[in-house]
Amino acid sequence: MRQYSRLIAGLAAVALVVLAARWLGHDVPRFTAAVDRMGVWGPVVFILGYVVAVVLFVPASLFTVAAGAVFGFAHGTVYVLIGAVIGASASFALSRSIARRIMERRLGDSPRFRAIDQAVADQGLRIVTLLRLSPIFPFPVLNYALGLTRVRYADYLVGMIGMVPATMFYVYYGTVAGALAARLGGVPARVPASPAYYALVGTGVVATVVVSVVITRLAGRALAAAAPAAGTPAAGDPAVIILGARSGAGHATGAGMTETATFGAGCFWGVEAIFRQLAGVTATRVGYTGGEIEDPSYEQVCTDRTGHAEVVEVQFDPARITYGELLTVFWENHDPTTLNRQGADVGSQYRSAIFHHSAAQRAEAERSRAAIDASGRFSAPVVTEIVAAGPFYPAEEYHQRYLEKRGLASCHIG
Repeated sequence: MRQYSRLIAGLAAVALVVLAARWLGHDVPRFTAAVDRMGVWGPVVFILGYVVAVVLFVPASLFTVAAGAVFGFAHGTVYVLIGAVIGASASFALSRSIARRIMERRLGDSPRFRAIDQAVADQGLRIVTLLRLSPIFPFPVLNYALGLTRVRYADYLVGMIGMVPATMFYVYYGTVAGALAARLGGVPARVPASPAYYALVGTGVVATVVVSVVITRLAGRALAAAAPAAGTPAAGDPAVIILGARSGAGHATGAGMTETATFGAGCFWGVEAIFRQLAGVTATRVGYTGGEIEDPSYEQVCTDRTGHAEVVEVQFDPARITYGELLTVFWENHDPTTLNRQGADVGSQYRSAIFHHSAAQRAEAERSRAAIDASGRFSAPVVTEIVAAGPFYPAEEYHQRYLEKRGLASCHIG
């Protein structure tokens, strides 16, 4: 009985659509002609309406289909994409500036939340592109949802290219619907037919499957990495506090006297991985130093407004590896000639810097910098700063040994 009810409901819906098309079909060409008479203001009004609709959570597909019926496939696609980019950017900005802050206050201390948050940021462009390619995710909701994550705005913008297939699909559907409505209303109209329709549908289906698999695996890996590795002391444990004590003359551990060196050479994940591989290095921590506020968060440092640098604090045994040898590794694994930049990472937090813990370290660092500058190895002058080490604030736990936890060798640009 239920199957028959659904069949009857479906037939009734089709009948209503046909009746509406017959009733309103002759008005479609009239409305299109009226919009044409508006000249340039027709598309402008449509785009502004589209932007407002997206921000207010109105289903964007309705406007997209309407664009195909009124403006045709080519112009409708262009107008929709313009409105979608502006509306999506506004929604993302609102979510990031308001809702994101509320969420961070409530969930910011959860290692699981921070791990997934960081994993999404790392794969931001990939995730945004796949989500945009899939037609099943509501466009207005997706804009606000992505604003809640740490996806970079640049990745968000570039990933919008994934909207093109779904936009073309809905605009094409609107073009066909408009032509059919006009025909049913007694007005001659050509119904467009194109194999691209099936290609767009196939693209959306494949993207839906791929994004589901990618996000599921990404979340699983992030949650696994959020748990501290066996035998690894968490931030705040006595063992870490002892190993992190700063003293220019060094301090005693079970292996003898160790000293501390602190380096800034771009993103601290890859830098830490490089120093951890060295024989004679007994411990490492990543964190922030050289800034103006106490105990900053990663999000605050990423604004490039706190003055902190991303650094690696290295505990080493001078009997097994010298400070000079650490400096050699430092010079060999980053570009000391780019001011406030390493590769694609831009900002003062990525500056090249040596934070010395004693007069001896300062003198050796200055000699080493002068020698590397005079060697001709780099075509531009070395801009590495050498300053006294100040307060060191350990980064959040999920940043510690980040690549090692994920089975990665390096993300560093040497």
